[in-house]
Amino acid sequence: MQRNRGRPGAAQGPTAIRRCLYRLGITGLQHLTICDLGDVDATGDLETIHARQQALVARIIADGKLLISLGGGNDISFPDMAAMAAVAPPPPLAINIDAHYDVRADQPANSGTPYRQLIEAGLIAPQRYWVCGAQPFANAPAYTEYLRTRGATIIELNTARHYGVADTMRSLLATSDAGSIGWGFDLDVVQVAEAPGVSAPNPLGMRGDELVALATLAGAEPRTRLIEFSELNPQYD
Repeated sequence: MQRNRGRPGAAQGPTAIRRCLYRLGITGLQHLTICDLGDVDATGDLETIHARQQALVARIIADGKLLISLGGGNDISFPDMAAMAAVAPPPPLAINIDAHYDVRADQPANSGTPYRQLIEAGLIAPQRYWVCGAQPFANAPAYTEYLRTRGATIIELNTARHYGVADTMRSLLATSDAGSIGWGFDLDVVQVAEAPGVSAPNPLGMRGDELVALATLAGAEPRTRLIEFSELNPQYD
């Protein structure tokens, strides 16, 4: 997050998430086998860490497992989605549940650049990049133009909420030819009253129950190969 000038602390997110998850019940999930693979080695620069993570994610997805990836910063979307695109059934669809587009033209790469990296590298076709929950005040007009001229799908929060956030996504999925789907849940899409501990607090975001409905949809979708949660900053929550 320091590259992107956000509030540092998301590196402790995976440990904080696990600590809470291990205290929850598993009613309805007894038929699932869940394995915690631990943390990716975070030594070296961001590009080295990404290469390490991409190789690991590719092995897990190629083995037929559904991967839940915990961040950390939203920069994890680049290695995660790149790995899925390389080994999962084509064509890949990337869905970013986020207040931000994450297609900034920054150098070096950071948590604001992952989907631009994926598009520019030809790993995800721009028409198979969807961002849901976007807020106009959180994105520069140049990046709106960048996505719209390339055929990406932008679903602003007000539009999704008008039709029902989960229902909007369900309708879109019914028309998609994707062979595999990766979901990126950036927790700063949620309003700050319910998600204060993020790197970029959102005053007018999605409600927690709307995020849960989308996560439930992601888990039930048979083409889902990857679900990631990023930007939890436990120093503030």
